This record gives sequence, C-alpha cells and structure tokens, in this order.
Amino acid sequence: YFTGGTLLKEVLKPNTIVAGGIVGTLLYIIITLLGAPRLLFYGMVGGMGTWPHMMIPQFFGAMLGRYYIAKRLGRKRWRAYAPILLAGYSCGFGLIGMTSVAIVLISKAISTIVF
Repeated sequence: YFTGGTLLKEVLKPNTIVAGGIVGTLLYIIITLLGAPRLLFYGMVGGMGTWPHMMIPQFFGAMLGRYYIAKRLGRKRWRAYAPILLAGYSCGFGLIGMTSVAIVLISKAISTIVF
C-alpha cells in the first residue's frame, strides 16, 4: 500500500492544490488593489481554517487586545509585545501537550496488564 504511492496520491490532490493557490492569489491581488491592509488577507486565510466554536473567543481576544490592552500599553508598545505573547503561549501550549503525552506513555509502560 505504501510502496506503490497510492497513499500519497490519495492525500495530495493536484487539482485541489492548484485551485487553492489560484483562489488565494486572486484574493490577495483583489485585497491589494482595493488598498486594504495586507494583514486582512492573512486574517481571512487564518479565519477560513478556524472551527466555528473558536470564532467567538478569537474575536473576543482581538477586541480585548485592540481596545483594552492597546490603550493601557500604548498602540506601539502593544504591537511589540503581541508577537512575543503569541510565541510564549504557543510554546507553553506545546510543552503542556508534550508533557501530557509523556505522562500517558510512561503510565501505559508501567501499568500492569492482566493476561
């Protein structure tokens, strides 16, 4: 199954990849021609992959950052801190995930199995 390349052919669909590339490029060109900020494009692309139950917390977080934290820290200072905050959150999320997996693997390795 793996040697014939059929699994790779099932996963990678050239028509879908090309169509996505064309749609993304056209969307970027349209946003640029309209004079909208380029970050709008990345927000739209990121929003397309967002599950519906995550839209409300993301929106709330964006509003909190823009209207509350930016006013307290200053817009320029907040823009400097935001990527660092995101990197720290992502790193912590990964560390918690890896720690959880390690605990599960260790507990399964030392547990007694009744035969």
